[in-house]
Amino acid sequence: MVGAEVGAAISFPGSSIDKEFTTANPESPFIPAYKAYGQMPYDTPASAMVAALYAGRPQESYLKASDAGTIRVQDDGKTSFVAGPGKHKVLSVDPEKKDKVVQTLVELASAKPVVQQRFRPPAADDKKAEKAAPPPDKKP
Repeated sequence: MVGAEVGAAISFPGSSIDKEFTTANPESPFIPAYKAYGQMPYDTPASAMVAALYAGRPQESYLKASDAGTIRVQDDGKTSFVAGPGKHKVLSVDPEKKDKVVQTLVELASAKPVVQQRFRPPAADDKKAEKAAPPPDKKP
């Protein structure tokens, strides 16, 4: 679980919108959306981004994982963690790696989109379409 304390400790820097984002991908719809949400530059808690980073790169050890236990949802909607038998863990920020986490989030979020590569050259698709098309009617 990535709790609110992670979002409080690691914020996505709004200043990166005008720097890295506009340089890497000026047509990104993310730029005007981020700017429209609040007075620029503003930082925003990055709990969800940090959770995605941990899920995608667990071997990097950006965060500290607690011992196993159980996460419970209380009647008021809040969660609590009880250490012991269980399969859940709570993630916390390693203060020594905070700057590296923020840098990695900015690099990943502002990266140029990768253009999807075709598996087959366009000429092969054209030939396949020609073979599938019925032959034109011939009039004697």
